[in-house]
Amino acid sequence: MAYSEDNKIQPVPPLHPEIQKAVSRRNLAVFIGAGVSQVIGCKSWGELAQRLVDKCYSTRKQNGERWLNFKQRETLSKNNDYKRTITICYRIVEENGKVDAFYDVLRECLEPDQELLESKNIYGELYGLHGLFVTTNVDEHFDPYFEPQRIAYKETDFRRDTVDRNKLYHIHGSILDPDTVVLRLPEYMRRYQDNQFKDFLREIFENHVVLFVGYGMGEFELLDFLMIKTDSTDKKRLPRFMLEGYFEGEENILELNQHYYDEMGIRVVGYQMDDEGYGQLYEIIRRWNEEINQTSSYLYDSFDEIDEVVDNP
Repeated sequence: MAYSEDNKIQPVPPLHPEIQKAVSRRNLAVFIGAGVSQVIGCKSWGELAQRLVDKCYSTRKQNGERWLNFKQRETLSKNNDYKRTITICYRIVEENGKVDAFYDVLRECLEPDQELLESKNIYGELYGLHGLFVTTNVDEHFDPYFEPQRIAYKETDFRRDTVDRNKLYHIHGSILDPDTVVLRLPEYMRRYQDNQFKDFLREIFENHVVLFVGYGMGEFELLDFLMIKTDSTDKKRLPRFMLEGYFEGEENILELNQHYYDEMGIRVVGYQMDDEGYGQLYEIIRRWNEEINQTSSYLYDSFDEIDEVVDNP
């Protein structure tokens, strides 16, 4: 599939040659967002926020008073700042001594649809891209593809001098250890203001071609990091791409959004989501994976390495 400069929104956009080259050069970094887990049936941030609001409304104190009254529930339900809503709900359950209820709702929202997990397991296709994998998701659906010691989710794991392309980095923590989870505003602020963490991200962005998968403009703290910390005039910067869903005929909206992403050196790769929504990501990654493995030198180089080890143990 040849790459075209035409920005026409297609169900499966062409694979950019820079992504394909990065696989061969072993310097592709894939950032995985919530939209990827939605492919296998996990709930969106909006659904998580609403379920937390409903939990706070349906639960009563010992005196019979609800944690949230009806007016408060309606106000929070109409709020599209999901991080704010999640932060408020956490404070409410914390004040009522029921923090476990917060994580119970979170775990429910992270449960996949078993049928989708079997028929559209996008994580298996993503693994075939042979990248350095970084995820802002706290679920464990990608974990089985990595040895336990190669799954990093603690704050001390994110260091510039230990970046390892054979690891999976959960940069917002893991539900396996709720103390590491980054979901609330204070947690985001601490994480992205930490100098060690910022150096870790710089190492990745400075030395890798980056592909963002499953992100929306409103849920993307990494964009803030790139906007503040990246010099948009740096001509040596490696390419960055983001798969972003649009409806048929929205090329004009894609063009406007591209002006925004230009400031961070990100090229938008629009895909058509009329029929499948985020589910279309599975077909894109599957097709790209096929093309990469047919034409990339990665597999041939890997076989050469194996032969060398066998000949020179």
